[in-house]
Amino acid sequence: MKFDHNLEIMSCKRLMARVLPIFCFFLLVFGASCSSSNEGNERTEESRAEVNINGITSTVESNGISGNENCNTIFLELSANATGQLQGYRLRFEIAKNGALQRVSYREFNNSGSSLFLTPNFNPVSSFTLTNFIYNAALGYLEFDFNGTLFLEGNSTVNKTLSGHVKVKNFTSAPCQIGLKGLTYNSNELKLHSFAYIVTTFNLNSNQIHKFYSNNGYKIYINLSSDLWNVSSNEILFGDNDSNDNVDFYAYIGPLLADQLQQVNPSDWKKYTTSGTLFIDNKYIENGDKMISGRINLTVKENGSILYMLNGVAFRIKSMD
Repeated sequence: MKFDHNLEIMSCKRLMARVLPIFCFFLLVFGASCSSSNEGNERTEESRAEVNINGITSTVESNGISGNENCNTIFLELSANATGQLQGYRLRFEIAKNGALQRVSYREFNNSGSSLFLTPNFNPVSSFTLTNFIYNAALGYLEFDFNGTLFLEGNSTVNKTLSGHVKVKNFTSAPCQIGLKGLTYNSNELKLHSFAYIVTTFNLNSNQIHKFYSNNGYKIYINLSSDLWNVSSNEILFGDNDSNDNVDFYAYIGPLLADQLQQVNPSDWKKYTTSGTLFIDNKYIENGDKMISGRINLTVKENGSILYMLNGVAFRIKSMD
């Protein structure tokens, strides 16, 4: 189906109006000028982190650890002043509550300014891993090990190797104010976990496209000819040639990029042939939003041969009605 670019931009503006509270909260947590007394950025107590940067170890005490959990995403920052061979830095993590990595950044400060190093666009787990992850929201406890490589923004030939261990007590949780969207799948064949930010657009004919970007270099588009909130059937079958209701599956094949814009270049993605069934499991109201949850049984083919058979890809989307 063909989508109207101008209306897609307008739809994105509407989406930003809904998710603005999360991004504002993100800025409160991670902004350099934020006060440590702000709600949602409270300094934790009895917390500690060990960070190894290119072979040099740094210790971060509790007064250098801040962050919280909001809308199923953990935001964590480790800050340290310059000591010995190390410059001052801020190391930031964005992690799903289940331990799925979404983004890591490392900003190093020097006399002439700062340098920013990031996980790769669309595929952070290709260079960075979290292990031994524990998060207990009821107890306010967070702990994990990390190891990987971050790349200088705009120049992926320059990198930093980081590893370490984080233990945070009295970790806080902030109320979520929007309906939670996302896509997940976990099997021995393939794992999918979408980033917290999701672009949803629709065109003049009321067709919809719901875009999910997984943290391991895949993306899935759910294309709909009508809003699922108003669909009477609980099943939608789609084939290889369906142009209205279907599900697209892509893999990132572009160069390693690490920047804050994360612009999507269509030529950097390979599209596969798909068929399957979309199941609507539930329609509900969450934080004032009409939400739909369901599953997708998806067969992915390349040149006529089956590449993946994914049964039970879970999704949550927001009604555009």
